Amino acid sequence: MRSFFIGWESTGLQQFKSATPAQLTHAAGVTQKMNLMKTRSALTFEVQNLTNAKVFNFFGVQCLGSAFYVKLTTQF
Repeated sequence: MRSFFIGWESTGLQQFKSATPAQLTHAAGVTQKMNLMKTRSALTFEVQNLTNAKVFNFFGVQCLGSAFYVKLTTQF
């Protein structure tokens, strides 16, 4: 892991550039598949940024903390 520059890397002096610090996030997900009559379904639960670490986007703006997602898919 390493930090990355917010602007163009090839322009300007490196010591004056703004950079986003190195970051590490963890994610986990679980999926349960079900067959009910003639319908196939899957229920997925996912957690992003488990450790609630400080995470920044490409522009150096801090992103929100942990996020939880639930998804249900069906096929007839």
